[in-house]
Amino acid sequence: MCVGHPGLVHFGLDGFVKTVNDWFLPDGGTSESPAYAMMTMNGIRPFALAFREYSDPVGYTPPTGTRLDGFNACRDTLYGDCWQALVWTLQGNLQFPPSADSYASTAIGVPYADLLALAYPTDTHLALLKELVGRENADRGQQSAVFYRDPNFEAQETQPLALPDVVFPYLSQGYLRTGEHGRESLVLLNAADHANHHHLDGLGLYYWKDGRELLSDLGYLWDHPDKYQTARTGAHNLVMVDGKDQAGRGRHGSFHLFSSTPAIKVMEASSDGYGPESLYQRTVVQIDHGASRSYLLDIFRASCEQTADYIFHGPNANHDFVGLALEPVPTVSFGENGLDLTDLHAGSSLEPWRVAWTFDDDYTFEAFAPGSGHERVFVGDGWGQRDHRNTDVGATLPYIVRRVEGQGRPHTFVSVFVGRSGKQSLVHAVRVLQTHGHDGGVAVEVETAFGTDLIISQYPSSPVTLTTDRGEVATDGRIAALITPNASPPLGFLLGGSVLRSPDVVISAPHGILRGSVLAQASENGQAYFELDRDLTVSCAAQNQTLFTVDGTTRHGYPLRRIESTERGCRVFTKVNHEGFEARSATRWELAVATTGV
Repeated sequence: MCVGHPGLVHFGLDGFVKTVNDWFLPDGGTSESPAYAMMTMNGIRPFALAFREYSDPVGYTPPTGTRLDGFNACRDTLYGDCWQALVWTLQGNLQFPPSADSYASTAIGVPYADLLALAYPTDTHLALLKELVGRENADRGQQSAVFYRDPNFEAQETQPLALPDVVFPYLSQGYLRTGEHGRESLVLLNAADHANHHHLDGLGLYYWKDGRELLSDLGYLWDHPDKYQTARTGAHNLVMVDGKDQAGRGRHGSFHLFSSTPAIKVMEASSDGYGPESLYQRTVVQIDHGASRSYLLDIFRASCEQTADYIFHGPNANHDFVGLALEPVPTVSFGENGLDLTDLHAGSSLEPWRVAWTFDDDYTFEAFAPGSGHERVFVGDGWGQRDHRNTDVGATLPYIVRRVEGQGRPHTFVSVFVGRSGKQSLVHAVRVLQTHGHDGGVAVEVETAFGTDLIISQYPSSPVTLTTDRGEVATDGRIAALITPNASPPLGFLLGGSVLRSPDVVISAPHGILRGSVLAQASENGQAYFELDRDLTVSCAAQNQTLFTVDGTTRHGYPLRRIESTERGCRVFTKVNHEGFEARSATRWELAVATTGV
């Protein structure tokens, strides 16, 4: 552009387009990690500013390809989708979760926020810029304002920045949040495929709440000699099978369920990190009683030949156990992949138990287990260093390992996690009420300060009837829940089923899971949609629903934004007004209907 050589313009733009359309994933997600995505964005930032309305000189015909007329790098490529994914994966403090090769401090700087507000002046991007500019030390990097920012920006009114619950169809990560604007907490379930700068952490769980990492990811040690220590399977919050790392290259993960309602949110994913024939599946249910009173129910199903170790590490060393007696034990082998624990203790309990971590300001993080005759619990100090510059060399964290010996069938681990301020506990205990043979069904009672919540998870689903303290409960749902909010009638939730019946709540749905063929997909003017062979407007609204396109074992989840009837069925919109995901080529679809009631 500077020297009047359109051939050089095409050459440069070819690299830009290949970066945003090929290096980033089809949904805009990073193919590596947030830190490396920000490095990539730094390398291509000038293109987005310069090429917002570019046309080749009159009469110019490029040797290959087509001439450019009115080309906008921000709208005519996936550049906007890549930034959407980065913003939507932030946690409430506007830093990225330290997943894969990312640091705990990785964030979007003011110069990038300035560019976003200029190129895509949405409420979200204007609110992001306003908040970043208003922070301490925000003057660093604000030289971009002279090129990008509206001089009257400071006086403009903006809405508070809100972050959504979202599952990414190709990134294969699910994000659930709490708080009025999604800024209070974040739980991240990672089913991303393994690639460069990823870790061996399929179905790893990360939990951030009230400004604190509760179930943390140790992040990235850069080119440190010990960088494997934070990349290995045992460094993450998940199940390690037979003491082995998950597969590296070629690992594949997919989501099966994703639903977000104000009080009850669900996501479920599986991974073949231990082989395509091995059951390795995680279901996360978030129950929100309001006013920062929320908890996570974690249901992890895994098969093993020798051992299955449910591993998680706490945020600090200040922890105490209740209901679980521990005794010192000699060194125990946790496999050949570096899960070396010192000061090792072990115990077991048939009754519910918990472990609580406290912070300096009396904030408490609690992990609850139902107790089991099949599990032996180990506690020891393991790797805790997170800084490649060695400022914290030798740091350790307490690792809790719930071990099950191979029984020739899958095992289901049940846990509850909750963070809270003050002395009043939200959760008192968790119990497994009933399991249904070997089919993967489990019913869990969570005793809270407001009553007892009941959550049923089935894989696969079938009609089941349970006898509980509240009376007989029947359902055929993949997920069913009855919760008791503070000073409110019981609330029922049904996902992927046609009935949930109890003495307090009755929910019936005409369809639990809908399936069919994709007739077409299209994208135009910032809108994207699938045309389906069935009219979903008579079965469900778009709110809280996620459409999965299915091709063999490959699944891609698309949160729905709008549904419109057509002569042949309906159009389900996955992107509206440039927000959402492009509808990619697919042949079949599946939708687990979510229904709530009192």
